[in-house]
Amino acid sequence: MAGNAENDNSGILPRTLDVIFRSLPNIMEKYVFKPNGRNGYFIQSEEQAKQDRLIIPLPTYSITKRLVETVSAKSLSLSRCCAVFISYIEIYNDMCYDLLDETLTDERLFTSKNIRIDSVSRKAYVEKIKEVEVESCDEAIEQFLQAQQRRKIAKTFQCFITKR
Repeated sequence: MAGNAENDNSGILPRTLDVIFRSLPNIMEKYVFKPNGRNGYFIQSEEQAKQDRLIIPLPTYSITKRLVETVSAKSLSLSRCCAVFISYIEIYNDMCYDLLDETLTDERLFTSKNIRIDSVSRKAYVEKIKEVEVESCDEAIEQFLQAQQRRKIAKTFQCFITKR
């Protein structure tokens, strides 16, 4: 799914993210849109967004080389603005885990998240999940790779508990 950069196989995830970011005409600066925790967002003032940008450190990338997809889809109107948020969950043995949560430890049984249904929109969402705003394909891939590391740790711990 993630592919690799060594042999012309960049994978579906990086290629899809490249197309998404090439197709969005007017990506807002970070923290103007803020997730509401229910698959939605609210818009905060520019002053609040500036304060949030000062608090959060700039991302560092470990991706040194990769193939970049050059295709773009029909773009939106320039009068629209947008932001891209990602989340990454794993459902294992009827438990739901937030893999973007840095506090996720080997004691996973105590960190399971609940899946809820919004009473108004009737849409399912994972309660208290971390939604990370990303501004580029590389930033999204970096978040994905960090979550994959948490997933590997969790999988071996779960297998240990269930004696597999």
